[in-house]
Amino acid sequence: MPERIGVLLRPFAVEDAPENLRAELAGELMHGITGMFDGQIVGYAGIREVYGRHFGFFHLNDERARQPFFIHRLVKITIDAAESVGITPLFTFCDETHARARLWLIRLGFRELRDDEKDAIIKATEDATGQKVWIREKRI
Repeated sequence: MPERIGVLLRPFAVEDAPENLRAELAGELMHGITGMFDGQIVGYAGIREVYGRHFGFFHLNDERARQPFFIHRLVKITIDAAESVGITPLFTFCDETHARARLWLIRLGFRELRDDEKDAIIKATEDATGQKVWIREKRI
């Protein structure tokens, strides 16, 4: 069983992301949380605005943080905070190179967009990233 670690949560800053993603995230961030352990970033989750739509993102830097539900809790806190201030619907990408990505997004309340729901921006985003866009509409 992997070592369990205590993670400190703090607000996300663009500098927390890998250098190659900082320019992409700069100026678009709406909300984010960073997980720290022993002074090092172990993961982060956030919401950013892209062409008028709110996209969720997350990243895990340290395999020690892959303990049960750490990323799920981090992302859930981020989603709940966004919804509490009226950010809905929320979009995200499904990275199908990870075997359980679809099931995890379904568990978080997302669903894949149907073709008839996709506008030119969503289609172009999917083409550019090679990933399908999913949506989460606010739960009542």
